[in-house]
Amino acid sequence: MIEKNDFHYERLSETLVELIKDGTYKEGSKLPSERELCELYGYSRTTVRQALQELSINGYVKSMQGKGTFVSKLPIKQELLTIYSFDDDMRRMGKTPKTQILDFLILASTKKMSELFQIPLDAPVYRVSRLRSADGEPMLLETNYLPSYRFEGLSEEMIIGQSLYSILFNKYNLKLSHAEETFVSVLLRVVERKVLDGTPNALGMLVERISYEDDRAVEHSKSVSPGDKFKYHVTLRNEK
Repeated sequence: MIEKNDFHYERLSETLVELIKDGTYKEGSKLPSERELCELYGYSRTTVRQALQELSINGYVKSMQGKGTFVSKLPIKQELLTIYSFDDDMRRMGKTPKTQILDFLILASTKKMSELFQIPLDAPVYRVSRLRSADGEPMLLETNYLPSYRFEGLSEEMIIGQSLYSILFNKYNLKLSHAEETFVSVLLRVVERKVLDGTPNALGMLVERISYEDDRAVEHSKSVSPGDKFKYHVTLRNEK
């Protein structure tokens, strides 16, 4: 049977989150020790540990063995109401975005890509893999697939130091009508941990997007980020 005391850690967790958000515990600062938190708030050591674990799961703190628990950078709130751009969102938050192109390839479309883009099997498809950073911190690994027929002549040189979407909108007159996204929690693979500075067994979020121009898919993207980098927000309305 669950007792009321079992939820004390939630109250402590909420208290600590508020103190982090209002700057009492600043980004990068060390939290009081478990013993000190017990004395400050009058909770048992078990409750304090549960609260800290809750904060860690939600990306507010990181524990370093032998050193203590430190306040993490707060996850970036990503609104899902419109088609969004990483570069634009970061600038809006006062951060400096940077993109590193990891590879730019022209591949023969697979059966899945052929069906998605409504193109012949083996028709050329661009694959662009990029590391996206904000203020020098790796944020996500993004791979875009684009049908060559729609973006003929696209090259790596064209997108160096440029927003890919800016090129697609301005040079190719792309007019996206809508997009579909799927979110899946994943275990970061070795290569993803390497470029995203992830720790072993780190959880991440895989976001797959299919973007449409009218009713035809013109982009398929896969973005992987460490689980503590972003939190996603959407407003649900009751349509009557």
